[in-house]
Amino acid sequence: MKTRKALYLFLLTLWIADANAIPVPSLDLPRLIKESDVIVVGSAADGTLGGQSLEDSPDAFSLEPERILQGTLPNTSARILIHKPPLRAGNGEIIAGQRGLFFLKANTDGTYSVVDGYYPMLPLWRHGSLALKDSDDIMDKVSAELIQVLDATNPESISDAWRGAVYGKVDYLVVGEALETIPYAASAKYCRELSQSKQSMNRIWANVCMINAGDFSAFKSIKDALLASSNDDAVVLLTTAIEGHVPPADCVPELSSLLRSSNVQVRRASAQSLREIGTPDLIEPLRSIALNDTDRMVRYYAVAGLEKATGGQEPSIQLFSEREESYMSKWRAWSVPNAQAPKIISQ
Repeated sequence: MKTRKALYLFLLTLWIADANAIPVPSLDLPRLIKESDVIVVGSAADGTLGGQSLEDSPDAFSLEPERILQGTLPNTSARILIHKPPLRAGNGEIIAGQRGLFFLKANTDGTYSVVDGYYPMLPLWRHGSLALKDSDDIMDKVSAELIQVLDATNPESISDAWRGAVYGKVDYLVVGEALETIPYAASAKYCRELSQSKQSMNRIWANVCMINAGDFSAFKSIKDALLASSNDDAVVLLTTAIEGHVPPADCVPELSSLLRSSNVQVRRASAQSLREIGTPDLIEPLRSIALNDTDRMVRYYAVAGLEKATGGQEPSIQLFSEREESYMSKWRAWSVPNAQAPKIISQ
């Protein structure tokens, strides 16, 4: 969990932190929900409210509500004034026209303040196609809204006047992190529906959320996409999720196929997972494919997996590095026809 959160924060920092950036606290969606008097789907408006200009007020903006998920507003069709710390770190910068899920606390003067200046809102797009389900549970409502972002088309093809490709990628990362912080039961049905999308990247993002929760039920849906994957952020996060969980044994065929992926991170994650599964049916793919990989870590996982599946002693990475040729010779010799194989331990 800590490794995944660190990776999310690192990737977010690459795009949204300026030269004077400070560490960004982790996003905690349950806390935002609990501390909010009102949770609103809406859009940040231009710099005026009731004739008053807000252009020179970095700590205030107006909001045009679309619908309310929690709490009430005195007038659901009128703009409201929102106060926020003038933070640019995290997801703290608000741009006119930006649509999102806003987490607000009511002030005594009729205005509102954001619950968290780093995460005053979570991005929402209008490009998703998943049907929103009626629910009285606030976690379910919030999940349904956020999953629309992961269901959107490639962010680099979106040409909103205020949003460029960079912000689109950040939206994916923020939403992915947010969904990881809530109980999986609230988002599972939406993730599983998204995993059947015709868009391969959408299926990958769905699996990031699912596998982080230990759910490999849709893993088969992304095999073809991962075979020819790039180093996209979703793929990086997906391989991290796979490495953090032991897949069920019925994933061996897909993991074996992914040993031929053009992406070394995918091959490493697949070889490591096969090593962890440790069943006899992984011997052949590790022996014939992973053992001959150009990447040392893939070869290490192959040797460690073969040792584990046959009752041998798994070497440490340090020992493998020192005696790689000996290990490779041992298992290459075993692969010769009629060579005597070590006893296989059934798992």
